[in-house]
Amino acid sequence: MNPTFIALKLANRIIANQTGWHYDNCKVDPARLKSSSLQTVILPFVGQFSEAKILARWATAVRAAHAAKVDGLARNATAYAIECFKSQFQPKGKL
Repeated sequence: MNPTFIALKLANRIIANQTGWHYDNCKVDPARLKSSSLQTVILPFVGQFSEAKILARWATAVRAAHAAKVDGLARNATAYAIECFKSQFQPKGKL
């Protein structure tokens, strides 16, 4: 299957909250996410990681961003979540 299509499919699943990542008090605003932008973030990892692992890492990133916003460590929890998501795919010791 086409990696671009898979990335878009995953982005749409995330935005539609089909994986249950968003909850009532979540500081990451799903309205600030755009399919095309999220697709671009996901695309480099398609084929290297399973869809389940990519979605699980998104959930982990959202929890970290929520906590950072609550603790006053992040101004924009949505942008912070995206950076946390990308950082999870970096080899250890490389940021």
